Amino acid sequence: MILFPDRATPDRIFDLAGRYRPSIFYSVPTFYAAVLAGAVQRDALSSIRLCVSAGEMLPPAIYYEWRAKTGKEIVEHLGSTETLFACFSNSPGKVRPGSSGRPIPGVQARLVDDDLEDVPAGQPGMLLVKANSVAAGYWTSRCKPSARSWASGCALVTCTTAMRTVSIGIAAVPVTYSK
Repeated sequence: MILFPDRATPDRIFDLAGRYRPSIFYSVPTFYAAVLAGAVQRDALSSIRLCVSAGEMLPPAIYYEWRAKTGKEIVEHLGSTETLFACFSNSPGKVRPGSSGRPIPGVQARLVDDDLEDVPAGQPGMLLVKANSVAAGYWTSRCKPSARSWASGCALVTCTTAMRTVSIGIAAVPVTYSK
């Protein structure tokens, strides 16, 4: 793991990657776009076997351009502070650009309307996440997991609007974020 306390720039990251040869590269879509805006130093990334994106939705155009210029795919994760870790992820070799992936093992998810009824495929809904690591609630938010839990487990209304697609099941494809 390379911990770099200064402001990350594409040139600095290429320098560090070339020197320390990491195998996994984690970043946000904004940084992937910044790298693509300049000259991609493909040789500096040769040790990287997996690129991961999180923190905001990865636009498909950035995924495709990154893949074309580096030869590497970007695996997208979706998580939140309230779930403690990424609760959705694409898998290497099975990435669907524009999708946040499937629930990881131990995570259950539903896309629901305001009455907590499941929404049909292709319709937007609120993302409801159930996992042992889910926070007990929000301090000052309309999203109250205790009022919206299902079965006997802890569930979290993420305040994320998402959409389910038929071909990948319950995988979430964020379309908007609300506060």
